[in-house]
Amino acid sequence: MRLKSRTKFPPHGFSLLIPEIGMKKPFSGSFNEVVDKFAGIVSKNPALAQKNNWPTNRQAQEDWIDEREAARMVAHGWFGFVDIEGSPPPSPGGVRRSAFAGGVAAANTALTGLAIYKELFSGDSKPVAKSEAEWRAEICVSCPKNKKGGLKEWFVANIAKGLTELYGVMKDLDLTTSRDNELGTCEACLCPLKAKTWVELPTILKHMEPDVRAKLWDKCWITNPPAGS
Repeated sequence: MRLKSRTKFPPHGFSLLIPEIGMKKPFSGSFNEVVDKFAGIVSKNPALAQKNNWPTNRQAQEDWIDEREAARMVAHGWFGFVDIEGSPPPSPGGVRRSAFAGGVAAANTALTGLAIYKELFSGDSKPVAKSEAEWRAEICVSCPKNKKGGLKEWFVANIAKGLTELYGVMKDLDLTTSRDNELGTCEACLCPLKAKTWVELPTILKHMEPDVRAKLWDKCWITNPPAGS
């Protein structure tokens, strides 16, 4: 995934947040200003740059910021600023269907990680409050359908790579729970739980197919939401 334009400002400008050096608030500005800021951080922290595989030449740094900003656009739902790459090739492992409309993790119609994420946070949906995400995560951890294993065991390579990158963006935005290390992929709906726990319930219910919903654990937070949801 890439930015459609490096000169068209997104809301609040382009941004850079590097928690590894203790940054608490993102630096914002034009695309070139953000790249300059990142280049300065790399120059002053060569050991840390090597540890995190940060690029050291200008072109690679621009591409690194481009991809990172594209993922941030998706995290905020600003899909008009991002170009979606084509679908990955078919997988011999058969079809795995997502609980969200059009979501397919393998086969000819496979979606990229970006497209899956777009379905998870679609339209005007926003991430739920951290307290609710924590409550959901507690339930998912105890659910027998919470299946462990790496993303590559559940999704084709391109999608797994995209989800891994987007998990990194979620961490930067503090969209994490205390149980993230125990969350895997839901066997019933085939959704990555670290992302799903942050999706508003109306969005989930709108796109979830009845046959998928019927497979959920009887104590699932989707079918047993808190009062007032």
